[in-house]
Amino acid sequence: MVNYAKKFGISRETLKKWKSGDIYLEGNKSVFIILVPGWSIVTRQLLPLAKALNDKGYSVKCVNLPGHGTRPEDLENIKWEDWVDGLAKEIKNNREDKEVDKIIVGGVSMGGNVCLLSSLKESVDGIILIGTPVHLKWHWVMKIFSRITPFFKKYTKKVRPKNIFFNENDSYQYFPTKNMIEVLAVIGKSVKLLSKITAPLLILQTKNDFFVTKYSPWVIYNNVSSKIKKINWIHTDSENHVPQKGLEVNRTTEMIEQFVEIIDRN
Repeated sequence: MVNYAKKFGISRETLKKWKSGDIYLEGNKSVFIILVPGWSIVTRQLLPLAKALNDKGYSVKCVNLPGHGTRPEDLENIKWEDWVDGLAKEIKNNREDKEVDKIIVGGVSMGGNVCLLSSLKESVDGIILIGTPVHLKWHWVMKIFSRITPFFKKYTKKVRPKNIFFNENDSYQYFPTKNMIEVLAVIGKSVKLLSKITAPLLILQTKNDFFVTKYSPWVIYNNVSSKIKKINWIHTDSENHVPQKGLEVNRTTEMIEQFVEIIDRN
């Protein structure tokens, strides 16, 4: 068996840091927020946002999708349906177990696509999308990559632009190439079913996102059936895909709080 961590120069210490379980922060308000990381990201990345929301009084839970928060190899046989069903089960269990009036799900990147589809299985009181794609930049390149590469390369190492801030401890740094097919599938499926989305919706997008096309938020906005829906742009000094620190997180928290207050009044 190939040791891909060793092959890609990943230390045992880094592998241990990728083991990031669910995070629960209890608040004193009756609105419960479930946050979902993006593909190959672990819950630790969402901790700054979760803490900021918890400081506002909300109970927040950051949950891993199947195959996440453990090791990259655990993604190998995961299908997009596993992600959707896993989050739907999480929504159902928390609605039954916790005394909350409303449940809101928030997804980062592909986690947002999963939130959209899961909300069709288990009703929610609101959906927050952060950097959620309809199309990725280089979408067709990735589509070709996902279909051809698995035949001659089982795993590959991640590559990012040098000017992008990212903590390597918060994300798998290599991945099974065949799982990219599932990423594109869950994106495509969520886009096809946008008209069935009726829950209040907040769409957040960084202004200079290096990864998601600028028209993605508008496609979502224009095609959902939600009566309450809003797009907010997050201004950053970089091309970060999602807000991760400092003022970016603070501004994101303000936008989410305003959205939650609207839901809570209805």
